[in-house]
Amino acid sequence: MRYFCFLIILKKVIRMLNYIILINRLLIFFEELMKHHFGLLTFITIFLVTASLIPIRAQSDSSNVGLSSANLKIVKIPFSLKEKKSNPINPVLNKLYPDTNRLSKKKYSLNPIKFGVLTTVTLGMSIGLHNFQKHAWWSGERGQFHIQNDWAYAMSMDKIGHFMEGGLIEKTMKGAFIWSGMEERTAMWFGALFSIGYMTDIEIEDGFAKAWGYSPGDEIANLTGDIFAIAQDMWTPMQTVKLKWSYIPSNDTLHKGDFPDDYNGQVFWLSFNINKYFGKKFEEFWPDYLNLAIGYGVKDYEYFGPGGRSQNLYIGFDFDVRKIIPGNSSFMRFLKEFLNTFKFIPTPAIKWNMTYGKIQLVVH
Repeated sequence: MRYFCFLIILKKVIRMLNYIILINRLLIFFEELMKHHFGLLTFITIFLVTASLIPIRAQSDSSNVGLSSANLKIVKIPFSLKEKKSNPINPVLNKLYPDTNRLSKKKYSLNPIKFGVLTTVTLGMSIGLHNFQKHAWWSGERGQFHIQNDWAYAMSMDKIGHFMEGGLIEKTMKGAFIWSGMEERTAMWFGALFSIGYMTDIEIEDGFAKAWGYSPGDEIANLTGDIFAIAQDMWTPMQTVKLKWSYIPSNDTLHKGDFPDDYNGQVFWLSFNINKYFGKKFEEFWPDYLNLAIGYGVKDYEYFGPGGRSQNLYIGFDFDVRKIIPGNSSFMRFLKEFLNTFKFIPTPAIKWNMTYGKIQLVVH
């Protein structure tokens, strides 16, 4: 009996020690975040604070419906290929969002030919990309699966890139599934599953490469990017914010010609449709295609010497090309939504070098 009691006490002590170790690791993790990821935390904080202040009047614009459909709101998600009828939501939400309190009444019918073409092309591209990456990235020495944390890599630009890539793949595949006749909500979940599966496959392969390793940070960024894309489909106020990417080739000789890794030339933006934040009087004089954008970028992130690596915050304007390019067909909405992922029209912006405290006016 005493031996049995001793085992129970020992089990409880071990469990308590595990909790203590877990808490200690979490504290170390957040400490590292504060040390190395001030820019990323600032970027996320600005977004969260702004999103929490979005007025109730923010509603979806039918011209914005594309990959992120305005027909997807806070609703129960039945897994079906055909929608029979619309379902009412909470009556309180009906009052807050009277134009979005029901699902689309459009009926969907899966086209076997389109779906077959889509699955064949998707499978072929996935296999082709995997083989390309196998020779381009994983052709070096292979070893046992291992984990390698790289939170500080490229001063968080790499993680923001994974975040954006996860959401972009989800939205692209969702639009492709809708083209095949799949019901929108089901297409959203299929798109998310494909994105998670594809990105996870890359991370697992990295885990067997001696030069890299499985990155928990990359995987978390991939997943949260998918979650962000789904939240935009299901929550109307989130549709007033668009994550965008711009690129101007830098003088980085190490990554010359390799734009995905040329982080010195990249800027990630949060583009806000400010017409949805103020009253009708504001809409009368402010162009609905002109957004306010907040960007984050880095310079010389691999140079640790004096006057080297720096984090930059941008505040400027951005164009919503969905409201500039004509066309309202399913394909054109898909194309405009995809193009609107990139900030390719230069606009004036204020650049704040957060590392050295310099402020200057730029065109980006």
